[in-house]
Amino acid sequence: MKYTKSDSAYAPLVVISLDNGESIRIENGSMVYHNGKVNLQGKTNGGVLGGLAKKAFTGESFFITTATGLHENAEIAIAPNMVGDIAEINVGETSWFLNDGAFLACDNSVEINVKSQGLGKAVFGGTGGLFIIEATGHGTLLVNGYGKLSVIDVTEDNDFICDNTHAIAWSGTLQYGIEAASGKIGFTSGEGFVNHFKGNGKVIVQSRSLKGFAQLLQKYIIK
Repeated sequence: MKYTKSDSAYAPLVVISLDNGESIRIENGSMVYHNGKVNLQGKTNGGVLGGLAKKAFTGESFFITTATGLHENAEIAIAPNMVGDIAEINVGETSWFLNDGAFLACDNSVEINVKSQGLGKAVFGGTGGLFIIEATGHGTLLVNGYGKLSVIDVTEDNDFICDNTHAIAWSGTLQYGIEAASGKIGFTSGEGFVNHFKGNGKVIVQSRSLKGFAQLLQKYIIK
């Protein structure tokens, strides 16, 4: 994927260049503009059942739009719905898991599927509920988050623990579980549960929490 990203950290615009016949997939509703040399086609992701599961359990759109260049020098601009940063992931040797709303765009060679993460993690975690998104294949994947995105290296000698509303993507090589935060109060989930990652891989975290922001606004909403 050939693209440029604007300098804005909280309102970025991604402009993608497409060759004739080249296709990418983008989150439904993320297109800002194109130069008239792009064909857009919305399809259910992973078939009807896969699309329904994705919509019902992960918060991602039922449709993912395929953008195809019709001529040389085709161009399409996209932007995330939330206010925040965009990060690039190179999908290849390992798969990646994505949290709610993290998917923005990918090469056509990257597969986006729905995967069950188990009832225990669904009940106590904030990472997609019963189902999460798994990205496999080879190519470029763009994810977005709320606030600033940071990439954390996790090693066998260096576990990583974070509030479950801040982890938006992680390597498939990592093992993770949901556990109590030692009974301490103050995590933005408000439930005392955190994600505990082990192994070798990377975790992408967002500096802000949409759930925390929504809880803050509730105090000012007149019912």
